[in-house]
Amino acid sequence: MKNQQSRRSSAKPSSTLEILYRISNLINTTVDRKKVLKAILKEVVMITGATSGSIAMFDREKGLLNIEVATGIPESRWKKV
Repeated sequence: MKNQQSRRSSAKPSSTLEILYRISNLINTTVDRKKVLKAILKEVVMITGATSGSIAMFDREKGLLNIEVATGIPESRWKKV
């Protein structure tokens, strides 16, 4: 039983590290910000088991948060936020 718990606890950090590696690799090799944000959101939604999610960026000039990418939310709804 202790070995099973040990294997489970060591498996999660490994998969987390793999995900972080994939994301950092994408960030370092891609200039398309939307593509990077979509990949990050996909991983976060998968890890958390969420049914929807979004990433917003702060526009300093306008003082507003703008949703850059979203999943599980119709674009017509998040473009109005």
